[in-house]
Amino acid sequence: MKISISDLTTSLNFVNGIWYSKKNSKISYPEHGNKNCFEVEDKSYWFEHRNNILACVIRRYCISKSFFDVGGGNGYVTKILQDLGLDAYLVEPGIQGIKNAENRGVTNLINSSLQDCDFKRGTIFNIGLFDAMEHIDDDSGF
Repeated sequence: MKISISDLTTSLNFVNGIWYSKKNSKISYPEHGNKNCFEVEDKSYWFEHRNNILACVIRRYCISKSFFDVGGGNGYVTKILQDLGLDAYLVEPGIQGIKNAENRGVTNLINSSLQDCDFKRGTIFNIGLFDAMEHIDDDSGF
């Protein structure tokens, strides 16, 4: 059963197929970062191999059909999870990453940081932060 984002939070607005945060907290990721990664992801052995490993682990340990890829950039991981049949959501604060993911075919897009989503406690059962923690200034607080 597909989840309803509007049941999980009141902090997001849905506009033209994308959920947008009502708040925009400062993030510590370079503005050009998503563009640079997007240029190499589809041609990179490393990204492909990493995706295959993540897909295998997530398929094995996922406890529901929904998965939130937080700080997922251009949706490279989100797309493979979506293709595996998961109800995969990209939570990405960078609008360039969201647009790249949309062009890649990712369908569940949330332009926000996780904190600004303000999801209700106990509503997210599967979540991944792949190459994201190092970009959070207060990782311990997070």
